[in-house]
Amino acid sequence: MSGRWRAEVLVRLKEGVFDPQGAAVEKVWRQTGHVGVEAIRLGRLVDLWLEAPDAESARRQAEELAGGLLANPVLETYTVRVSPGEEG
Repeated sequence: MSGRWRAEVLVRLKEGVFDPQGAAVEKVWRQTGHVGVEAIRLGRLVDLWLEAPDAESARRQAEELAGGLLANPVLETYTVRVSPGEEG
């Protein structure tokens, strides 16, 4: 029997890869007088809703999608978190 699963895929630039968006946010943050933030790096969160028989199958589907389409493996890393879920 199949169930509904929610997968959260967090995609981030690899360490050492320049993050122009993060640098821009960091620059504005400092220009407005804020201190104490050493660095800002941005990523993206992708929510998926999957039909799968179990959490491991849902994770495999999400990993395949993340590694093949959502993230550029040369520049980015990703993490996947799976939980039972309804579409939100």
